[in-house]
Amino acid sequence: MVKEVTTPGQWLTDTVINHCQGLLWAQFPVVDGLQEIGVVTAGVFVGTPKSAFVQIMNIHGNHWVTASNMNCDEGTVNLYDSMATSLDTNGERALAWMLYTNQKRMTIQWPSIYKQVGGNDYGLFAIAITTALGYSVELKFP
Repeated sequence: MVKEVTTPGQWLTDTVINHCQGLLWAQFPVVDGLQEIGVVTAGVFVGTPKSAFVQIMNIHGNHWVTASNMNCDEGTVNLYDSMATSLDTNGERALAWMLYTNQKRMTIQWPSIYKQVGGNDYGLFAIAITTALGYSVELKFP
């Protein structure tokens, strides 16, 4: 796995992201979410967190983003995306299942974050955002 992470130009795999989420879960046990990537991206029923959550997700099969409802109103989730892409149907379903709200509709907010320059950096952005949310850092970007 070290080779996967240190090889220039390589994307972070679901195995690497899962290991990172496992380390973050151990460091921030009160943060819900951080579920297995395969469950979230397969369009299957995702476990509904019992409290505020943070989750790294793969969208379109080739891009990592971070979703979180921390500090959000009920029925609202923030999607932190370093490339400002759109969300696919499986991603919407997974978010709706995780959010599981009594609201009639789910609101997805796209907070402004720094945009990646390289084409392979989105996994690192997702891990960094997830780590910051675990530390309860208020994310404010220009």
